[in-house]
Amino acid sequence: MSNRRRNLYLAGAIFMVLLIFVAIRLKEQHHRPTIERIGKETKTKVATQSVRVQRARPPLAGRLDYAQSIRAAERAASVKNYRKTDEILGDLHRTYPQNQEVLAVALQLDCARHEFSEYDRILRTRNLQSSIPELKQALLTCRNDLALDKAQRLLDQGDAVGAIRIAAPLYASGPDPYRAGLILARAYVANHQQQHAARLYSELARRYPSDPNFATQAVLANANARRFQHARALYGKLSSAQQQSVLADLDGNYDLIYPDSIAVEAGRAHASGITPSEDYYEGLRAKFALTSGTLVGDLVHAHRFGENADSYGASYYFSMSRGYSGECAVSYSPSDTFLARDSVAFVLTKDFHSYALYGGVRHLVFSGLSANVFLGGIALDINRNLTVRTGLYYVPQTSAYSYLFAPEWTKDGNKTFLYLTAGMAGEQLNVSGAILRTPSDSIKLGRIQQITPTVSLEGDVFYEYRSGLYDRSGVDVSLIKRW
Repeated sequence: MSNRRRNLYLAGAIFMVLLIFVAIRLKEQHHRPTIERIGKETKTKVATQSVRVQRARPPLAGRLDYAQSIRAAERAASVKNYRKTDEILGDLHRTYPQNQEVLAVALQLDCARHEFSEYDRILRTRNLQSSIPELKQALLTCRNDLALDKAQRLLDQGDAVGAIRIAAPLYASGPDPYRAGLILARAYVANHQQQHAARLYSELARRYPSDPNFATQAVLANANARRFQHARALYGKLSSAQQQSVLADLDGNYDLIYPDSIAVEAGRAHASGITPSEDYYEGLRAKFALTSGTLVGDLVHAHRFGENADSYGASYYFSMSRGYSGECAVSYSPSDTFLARDSVAFVLTKDFHSYALYGGVRHLVFSGLSANVFLGGIALDINRNLTVRTGLYYVPQTSAYSYLFAPEWTKDGNKTFLYLTAGMAGEQLNVSGAILRTPSDSIKLGRIQQITPTVSLEGDVFYEYRSGLYDRSGVDVSLIKRW
């Protein structure tokens, strides 16, 4: 064989080796595709384990199919099978030890479970502006999750303003607007920014129609913001199950959905120790929701101590910023008998989420006599169903006083309440008359029963004791229609 031919064979062999090498490299690249960011479905799932891509378990037999393994890890994570996820990612890391895409996937799953140790390590050893798109996106996602974790902690600690400061920009431009919006909306509610909460929940309901929670919260938020027409429109679009969820969340306060009402009231009592012993009253009460508050008007005709009396009254309830709310009330009785001829009252309440403080004064004018009743107390939310209200009423003109203890139990829209008072007789609760100083106790037990979401029946029985004067017992009923 000539040297020329031998050189040609040698060159051909070298060319074939190079061609085979290039083909193998291209095939390897084909089996290592770019992995899209995963974690949108897993970032809100909390787990107790963290992903660890280094494991002592031996690799899978044979060569791993890269794309299939990544998909298997995604599926395992989506059903919270994090042990399987860890195993697959560990095998991938051992098979492709230099693959930054595997690291990015593991990092996102770690952050979705609020495990940030790997993120912290990368912060110390790498530049956040990584040239690898998947790792760069994973780092951005981790940074977002870390910030939202802090916002949630602040909200849990009562710092709603701090939570809003973090969550608001992340909702506007962060990689996870779902979770950021959820925290931000709750922070608005906690900070008494009802209008902001209503608009945000409505936007979230449109943005994520598959999440029924946003639709129900949008109804509640708009109702609390006194956007009643919008709340009713959203309520009408809910399924029957969602409507039941909304009504359950209202804890019996159906007024937020049906804010206007009219009630027919009546009561009858019998007293021993005085004559005539029978007394009664009839009344009509109407309530109208306004943009700025609630207006209540009432008409009462009463018979007691053998005398008749008519009374006309109006009350205005309103909310203010920073959790404050107030009540102003006036009444007038032209009869000038046993009811106060004129009455003016003001009560201020401060809500602290789990409890509320209230205080106020009521000025009463009788025929030839006037008095001031100072009141104050605390309402404690023991749990979702039980609230306990305590208070003190004091009349400085006669040094009369009364202590109040009033637990209320709400369940499935129905309320059971108990009022206990003890002290020296004076103007207290629903008892009207001359200002006297004598030991006095009373008990009232009642219930508000929802017949339908727009109709309820309220009734109570009571007993009053005034030492040296009389014992009095009776019953009150009212039928309420809302719209």
